[in-house]
Amino acid sequence: MVTEIEYGGQFEAEAEASSRLMAASLLSLLIIFMLLFQEFKNLKLSTIILLNLPLALIGGVLSIYTTSGIISIPSIIGFITLFGIATRNGILLVSNYTSLQQQGLGLYETIIEGSKDRLSPILYDSTYGWHGRFFLWQ
Repeated sequence: MVTEIEYGGQFEAEAEASSRLMAASLLSLLIIFMLLFQEFKNLKLSTIILLNLPLALIGGVLSIYTTSGIISIPSIIGFITLFGIATRNGILLVSNYTSLQQQGLGLYETIIEGSKDRLSPILYDSTYGWHGRFFLWQ
């Protein structure tokens, strides 16, 4: 005797939506990389900016783990938003580094001064995003 389980209805629709969302996410990463390369005309800088995304992913996964532990469509959309914020912060940081290097600072001084200059706005942005979560929990 063989028993088969066939999923349908809401489960099937959610699985299809998840696969489409995953494809759209991968396509958006490719488009973001192409736009970054078009803007900076430098493969190294574009790659450095995109290296922020795995770090943001770690924070997002830890956040889901500490709250509900469930990855759903709204949480995936939240990850897309998180990636946008991480990319924007990376663009601002790399742009600041580039302008400091053009002023004649060395690599070490550029990293220290550029990070000091951009730390406050990035922390403000992250803090506002974190406080926005409290309204979603109620």
